[in-house]
Amino acid sequence: MARCLPNLTLSHRTIDDIWLPNVCFQNSKRTSVHESPTPNIFLLIYPNGTIWVNYRVKDKLSENYNLRNDLFIIFEGIKCLPNLTLSHRTIDDIWLPNVCFQNSKRTSVHESPTPNIFLLIYPNGTIWVNYRVKVEAPCELDMTSFPMDVQRCTMTFESYSFNVGRVRLDWFETGVILDIQGKLPDFELARYTWQKQKFYYPAGQWDQLKATFYFRRTYGYYILQLYMPTYASVEAPCELDMTSFPMDVQRCTMTFESYSFNVGRVRLDWFETGVILDIQGKLPDFELARYTWQKQKFYYPAGQWDQLKATFYFRRTYGYYILQLYMPTYASVFISWIAFWLDPKCLPGRITLGVSSLMALTFQVICAKENHTNNYH
Repeated sequence: MARCLPNLTLSHRTIDDIWLPNVCFQNSKRTSVHESPTPNIFLLIYPNGTIWVNYRVKDKLSENYNLRNDLFIIFEGIKCLPNLTLSHRTIDDIWLPNVCFQNSKRTSVHESPTPNIFLLIYPNGTIWVNYRVKVEAPCELDMTSFPMDVQRCTMTFESYSFNVGRVRLDWFETGVILDIQGKLPDFELARYTWQKQKFYYPAGQWDQLKATFYFRRTYGYYILQLYMPTYASVEAPCELDMTSFPMDVQRCTMTFESYSFNVGRVRLDWFETGVILDIQGKLPDFELARYTWQKQKFYYPAGQWDQLKATFYFRRTYGYYILQLYMPTYASVFISWIAFWLDPKCLPGRITLGVSSLMALTFQVICAKENHTNNYH
């Protein structure tokens, strides 16, 4: 008595020895003996590689469709053969629903070294086809909340050749199963969903299966390397008006605009709160009197730009100048007048007082130049 084998893997040439030639596998049309008009195809995705934006998925796409009543491929009577695994070369001789990635840019089947296609037939006529493919699909990015944004990327599956009159698509109950190894360079997968929907083309109605992946940006790099240094290192020029020195008020302006895009691509505006200041410490020579903000438009040869202006008004702290410059200078001048009340015969005293006053004035001028701040940041 022959021993039963748990399963059997056959080559392409062996198929003709089991069934009648060109009866079971005709890829030009489906076999005609069916109780239901359309085969039900169930898809299951096993991504097992890297996903990124522009974004690329290395995954396994499984198609499992039932031709249960196709009398030519049912072998339930063979008890020793629980299933039949065929070579990838046989795939061209079997009718397939031609499921494709509807929104892909590039798709390729892995070859290591032969095409990674798995084909299995169950005794009841169910055919299981498994592809190991690499898919690259576009993903439109919404940068509104950058760098704390969550991007939504979608992959759509549909039959390229057959509408719902010939092929019906649906997900397995488990849907998308992920086994991601490693990490994405700039994102982490937050969650994923899958759904079935209908789409209407001029040729009829198609079933579409959508898998949606939500990627959350890892924003730690941007906070540490971009935002914090930006907040700490803004340096801008400010033209000083010294007319009322030292009781002057200086007006300094900072202007924000998009460097690359005009109002056709980017619109700028202030929040309702406008500028919020949290000044720690004091400026060496000024105090902030007030500040304002406004929005305006500016016209370059390339078009119109939005500009946001923040204006700061700094009042000079003039106490130092009164005590260290003006009062000593006036005092020296007043002292020099004493010489006019001295007797003209007291020539040594008048000379001493005049020279002392002149030296005091010279010393005050030198100190004022050394202590005067020329640049303000």
